[in-house]
Amino acid sequence: MTIVTGPEQGNLTELKISQEGAKRFLVGLSWDPPELPGMKVKLAEGPDDNAVSRIAHALYAPFEFLRVFFLSFANLVTFDMFASRLRKQQDGVGRDKHSDAYDLDLCCYIFDGGLKLLSVVETENDALFDPSKKIYHTGEDQGGMGGNDDEVVYVETKGLPPEYEHLYFVVKSDSKYDLSQFNSPFIRLADSKTGMNNLKNEITGKDKYNYVFCRVSRAGEGWAVQNIDTCVDENIDWAAVLPKVGKI
Repeated sequence: MTIVTGPEQGNLTELKISQEGAKRFLVGLSWDPPELPGMKVKLAEGPDDNAVSRIAHALYAPFEFLRVFFLSFANLVTFDMFASRLRKQQDGVGRDKHSDAYDLDLCCYIFDGGLKLLSVVETENDALFDPSKKIYHTGEDQGGMGGNDDEVVYVETKGLPPEYEHLYFVVKSDSKYDLSQFNSPFIRLADSKTGMNNLKNEITGKDKYNYVFCRVSRAGEGWAVQNIDTCVDENIDWAAVLPKVGKI
């Protein structure tokens, strides 16, 4: 793993967020899709500066139009076939070990002061919001084609239930690809108002499918963030493992 911005692995630091409004921060996950198929269609060069060339160019123009039209259409079909590989018709529970989609999922695990798991916010439709509606997910992205942040979890710290003491942010591969096979995967924790990053890491992990990014915990009247930056195994009890990975 590579730390781009923020504290070193294991270190705890103050979470700096704007104090106006909802006092909201975000955790954004981004990655790029595999290289897209070529979409460019090369156009014929213009005529030379003489009458014969201009006449020949004019006679050829209808054929050039048809050539460009059919090549463009073929490219669109190719792109659609490519894009369909990045989408799943069904997305079941657990990692889809046979899927060709380059799919990463961002999750937030919410614990109380006694390290009891209270709720999980993730990409499933019935889990996009926590019960308080103060922590929410932007939804599933199955191919890294969503823009700057492909998946985002927002946290409104103002009015957050007092029993919410520790928030763990986790990335999971939901495909046959391990974390090292994704194209430029990054995750960041930022002030939602200014966009300023408190922490940003690059995600790597040969033969690893789960990554624990950070822990955000109450600290007096504010919040603190610990950079965990660690890969963990599959098929684990997240409620038991997370408090041990991010030691409190």
